[in-house]
Amino acid sequence: MRVNVFGGDAGSDEVALALQLSNPVPVGLAELGGGFTTDLTISYPQPEPSEFSISGPQLVAAAAKQPGHEPGDGEQEVPFTVTRVDSDTHPWTGDVSVAVQIIDPRATDGDDYSAIIPLAWKRGEAAEKEFSITVKPGDAGDPMRVLALRVIAADPPHPYAKPDALTLSGLTITYPTPEPTSFAISSDQSGPAGSSFSLEISRADATANPWTGEASVLVTTRDRSAVAGTHYVAHSERLTWAAGDVATKTVTVESLAVPAGDPDRAFDVLLSDAEPSAFSTIADRGSATVTLEAAVPNATVFAVGDDQRGAAGDVLTFTVSRSDADADPWSGEASVRVRTVDGTAVAGEHYTAVDEVVTWSAGDSAEKTVEVATATFTSDVEERSFTLALTDPSVHAAVGSRDTALGTVHYASADQPEEDGDGDSDGEGPGTTPDAGGDAGESSEQPPAGPLADSGASTFVWALIGGAAALAFVSGAAVLLSRVRRAE
Repeated sequence: MRVNVFGGDAGSDEVALALQLSNPVPVGLAELGGGFTTDLTISYPQPEPSEFSISGPQLVAAAAKQPGHEPGDGEQEVPFTVTRVDSDTHPWTGDVSVAVQIIDPRATDGDDYSAIIPLAWKRGEAAEKEFSITVKPGDAGDPMRVLALRVIAADPPHPYAKPDALTLSGLTITYPTPEPTSFAISSDQSGPAGSSFSLEISRADATANPWTGEASVLVTTRDRSAVAGTHYVAHSERLTWAAGDVATKTVTVESLAVPAGDPDRAFDVLLSDAEPSAFSTIADRGSATVTLEAAVPNATVFAVGDDQRGAAGDVLTFTVSRSDADADPWSGEASVRVRTVDGTAVAGEHYTAVDEVVTWSAGDSAEKTVEVATATFTSDVEERSFTLALTDPSVHAAVGSRDTALGTVHYASADQPEEDGDGDSDGEGPGTTPDAGGDAGESSEQPPAGPLADSGASTFVWALIGGAAALAFVSGAAVLLSRVRRAE
């Protein structure tokens, strides 16, 4: 007899059959012997494994995270397929499974993609399986990522799945070029010299495709009329913002005290060298000017010293002093005009006029002297005087209450005492000899004729009187001429 065995799937389980003789006829004439049973085992071919391969590489441009980004915004699905190819001979047609592995050391599993994707086929199923990689938005300016994809054995491995280890695929993810972050500094400032100045530095990211990574900018000072080390403390500092940080930062620059009345001076605070240079820039407001203002000084006060007195022909010396204030003094250069003003003494006749500017250099407070020369002159009065006055003080200075001093010139009397005779106590003068035969004291000389002939004056006395009269006339004429000139 024959048993027909039908074909089965390669890899199917082995089947065992028992063949047995029974019911011999005719009954009583036929019987079963000792070998009336036998076994039949049906086995199936060892299957050839199914091969699996993945579709080709792809390139995708990821979206950039925008301000106010929410989970799920801007995600993209990138499809790939895995193909199952069964063998032409003894194929495995049963259930089978593999997995797809994604490799990228710069990406994070669960954040940028799923690292392992399992795939399964049911018995008799041979169609391609599709899976997708979810590409999530990144930050503009993120570096390009290249993911490697390959088919691997499932876990646990299936005995009839043969992944194509030589076939790789990939996914290249690019990110938008970011719009630059910009840095700006706060407005100009001014204030008292010797104080601190705080300036704010801000980071502004673009509204679309912003650069949100780390960024920095260099902050430095630059001299203008103010000089570092003399008027302020030089400053140089790099400010750094971490990724995602947009808080304003503050830079403080110290200024140095200056004397009261010093002119306003300025320096600049500059932004430069923004990093990363490809994604950072300096805004139009890239510098600020700081103006240092010195205190308004209390005025320096000038005063003239004591009145002066001297004889005609002497030089009168006056003192002029400078007194600086105790608080916020003016210690710079200062000057005052010193001039003489006629009184009973007349410039050019009784003294030499003075009109000069007396100057003290910065830090100098010593007394200064002013000299007025008087003329040698015989006056008809005992004293004549003039005034020394202080006027026209320089900036940050004033003339005090003691702004004038009196100069007095003393003159000898114009009427000189007359001497009789030779000045002897006997009263006899020269040229008088007693006559031997006449009265004592009778001169041998005849007095001049005229109304004064009876006065008894000698020729010498008459000459003296005449000379004095001539001198008085000349002096009177000189005084009259001087007054006429002054009147003109």
